[in-house]
Amino acid sequence: MKGKYIYLAFGSISCGPCRIENREIAKRYNVLNKQMDIVNFSLDINQKEWKTAAKTDGIVWYNVSDMTGMAGKTKTLYNVQAMPTSFLIDPKGVIIERFDGYSDENIKKIASIVSQEK
Repeated sequence: MKGKYIYLAFGSISCGPCRIENREIAKRYNVLNKQMDIVNFSLDINQKEWKTAAKTDGIVWYNVSDMTGMAGKTKTLYNVQAMPTSFLIDPKGVIIERFDGYSDENIKKIASIVSQEK
């Protein structure tokens, strides 16, 4: 992913807004994936439920977890206090936007930023 924009989204299967965001990204994935890489970081600890929910939501992009839930190092590194929390990371690896909570405007904003930067 080095040298590309990355949309990094932290969430969980028990988080309604996270699941909505997943489905909205899935609807727009064919356009978004041309502009950036998308990474879903699950804060779930039950791998079977997490993978089932990911399939239901249509996640075909990077879908990872450290399987440590809310106590994980990655969550702490990004100071994730609530779900969903998402970040737009530029090609140099710098976080340029943070989104606490979900809004359809988040997806529109990241698409606009990335398309303007190219």
